[in-house]
Amino acid sequence: MKKIFIVLLAVIILVFSMGLLKDLLITLYAEKAVRASTGLSIKISGLRTAIFKGRADIKGLKIFNPRQFKDRVMLDLGHMYMDYDYGAFLKRNIHLRELDIDLKEFMVVKNKDGDLNLNSLKIVKYNKMPGNKSNMPEEGVFQLEINTLHLKIGKVVYKDYTHGEKPRIRDFNINMDEKFTNIKNIHNLISTVMLKALSKTDIGLLAGFNLQLLKSGGVVGRSIVTVEKVTDSAYQGIKKLISLPFEAMKSEQKKIKNPN
Repeated sequence: MKKIFIVLLAVIILVFSMGLLKDLLITLYAEKAVRASTGLSIKISGLRTAIFKGRADIKGLKIFNPRQFKDRVMLDLGHMYMDYDYGAFLKRNIHLRELDIDLKEFMVVKNKDGDLNLNSLKIVKYNKMPGNKSNMPEEGVFQLEINTLHLKIGKVVYKDYTHGEKPRIRDFNINMDEKFTNIKNIHNLISTVMLKALSKTDIGLLAGFNLQLLKSGGVVGRSIVTVEKVTDSAYQGIKKLISLPFEAMKSEQKKIKNPN
């Protein structure tokens, strides 16, 4: 009886250890994938998986700025839920039937030297210099396909340290809740989240950043194309709106110089 108890206890400990190891390995795998795709480091505070049911809950996922920025966190994702195809996962193909992302805060920072944290992203570096292969985001970690993305965005914050020790801060309460479909790779996913957040602000103009640099290349889903078109349209619209008073002033000056 004692031997049976010991064996059962050993089995329970082994299963529990394997569960912890499984979550640890998935965490390390996710961190490697995001780092390869963005060039930035991340941290996951909590992960719970029901691997055979194809479900996972991630809490406290944060993507960090490079070290030259005082504000450490770029993206604070409070919660992520995914419903995935277990069979595809075994082949290093991540097929998500559903992905829910709750982005609590997106921090855009310009440091005292005028460096913008968005310029640290691999996709931005590559779009600026497409001939430089060292800037190309890696895709070999896994293949990603998402049927439905449910995206919530709380707040976008812009901090500008170029005017002194105390930054100028602008808060944009987005409170967005939308769905997207047919996302084909991790770059489409990153592009969608960032473009959708920033297209609802005027940070592109405030920071002197072209939002089109966040666009991912290759084939994209219809929802991604829509986001990119809306972003470009919003950017051009705001730019035109800002230029109107200056155009009016120029017109008045011409009338004064040439009254006839």
